[in-house]
Amino acid sequence: MDYIKYLAPSGKPEDIVIQWIFLVVIIALCGVTAIWVKKTANSKGWEARWNNRTEKKEDDFDVEHGSVLELSEAVATPAERFADVLPSMLLVIGLLGTFLGLGVALGHAAKILNEGGDSQALLDKMIPMLGGLGALFKSSVYGIIFFFLFTFWKSKFGSNDKRFRWCVEKCNAFLQKKREDAQRNTADIIATLNGMSQSIGDSLGDCIRDSLQTALVNGFKGVQKNLVDMNSNLCKTLEETVVARFRALE
Repeated sequence: MDYIKYLAPSGKPEDIVIQWIFLVVIIALCGVTAIWVKKTANSKGWEARWNNRTEKKEDDFDVEHGSVLELSEAVATPAERFADVLPSMLLVIGLLGTFLGLGVALGHAAKILNEGGDSQALLDKMIPMLGGLGALFKSSVYGIIFFFLFTFWKSKFGSNDKRFRWCVEKCNAFLQKKREDAQRNTADIIATLNGMSQSIGDSLGDCIRDSLQTALVNGFKGVQKNLVDMNSNLCKTLEETVVARFRALE
C-alpha cells in the first residue's frame, strides 16, 4: 500500500506540479503514439512507403534490395519508427524530471547553508527538504513503469509482425511474377530456336538442291566449281538465316 501511495504526486506544491507535468507528458506520449500506430500502420501505409509515395517506378523497392527483414524495416511508417524509440525516450524523460528536481533541491540546500546559523537551526531547515527528496525520483519511476507497459503493448499489440507478414507476401508475389515471366521467356526462346532450326534445314535443302541441279545442267565438268559455289551459298544462307532468327529472338 505504501508503494501505491508513493506513486501519487506529493510533496511541496511546486514539486506536485512538476510530477503531474511529467506524468501527463509520459501518459500522453504513450497514448498518442499507440493511436498513431493503430491508425497508420497498415497495408496502405506500407504500400505508400514501398512506392516511396510517388507514381514513378524507378524509386520503388524491389525484392533484390535486401532481405525480408530489411525491407520490413524500410517500409515502416513514421509512427512505427517513433514507437521504436519511445521506450528509451520515456526513460530519458523520467531521468530529466529527477535531475531537475535534484538541481532545484540542491539550490535550496546551498541557499540554506549560506544563510548560516547554528547546527540545529540548519538541520531543522534541511529536514523538510530531505524528506521531499524521495518525491524527486517519482518521474524516473513513472518513466520506468511506462517503459515496461509500452514495451509490452508494442510486443503484444504492435504492428511489427503484421508488417513482416505483409513484406513476406509482397516478396512472394514479386518472385512468383518473375518466375512466370521467366517461364514465358523460356517458352518463347524454345519456340524461336525450333523455328530457326526448321528454317536452317529448309535453307540447306534448297541450297543443296539448287547446286545439284546446276551441276546436272552444266555437266559434271564443273563439279569442283559447283561444290565451291555450293559451299559459299551454304555459308551465306546459314549466316542470313541465323542472323535473321536471332534478331527475331532478340
